[in-house]
Amino acid sequence: MKEARLEEAQEFWALRKPPPLKITPPDFSYRELPSLDELAGTFRPDLVGGKAAYLAFFLPAIPPPNRVRGFVIPFAYFRDYLSANTFGDLTLAEVRSLWSRSHRFQSDPDFRYHQLVQFREAVEQSGRIDTDLIRRIANRTTQLFGSNRIKLRFRSSSNAEDALLFPAAGLYRSTSVCVADGLD
Repeated sequence: MKEARLEEAQEFWALRKPPPLKITPPDFSYRELPSLDELAGTFRPDLVGGKAAYLAFFLPAIPPPNRVRGFVIPFAYFRDYLSANTFGDLTLAEVRSLWSRSHRFQSDPDFRYHQLVQFREAVEQSGRIDTDLIRRIANRTTQLFGSNRIKLRFRSSSNAEDALLFPAAGLYRSTSVCVADGLD
């Protein structure tokens, strides 16, 4: 083993760099709240995210007694949320767009970390979900589980999450919610 020159290290890394992840853009036209059973055997991360898409794809291989029941909230509602909520004077969608074009945000991990901490705090403290969507979730919960007064586990799922070269484990938080609490 010997110390490598910078050029040697860069060449080594370049030869081992995986190809860019191919991400299918989200389909924002889809607004159903499909059950996992309704999606069983399909693979549509563009509608429901990687985690939900993989679960739906493999669901037929899982013995029925071991299958998890649930439904999915597609990307269209996330876009609505980003457009309806703000961070300072900008909508969340505008902040996301600004950050995607910001050299500092893209290249300075410390700056990005602090921006994201502030962003997450603002979203958790003041972000509001559309009341019509809450009603739709409550109705879907009642259809699938017999009541909307039960605690459900909400899990995030991005269109690149759980991809072969981007597992994203632990990147997002899950939360438990009783939907009926949001109707009070």
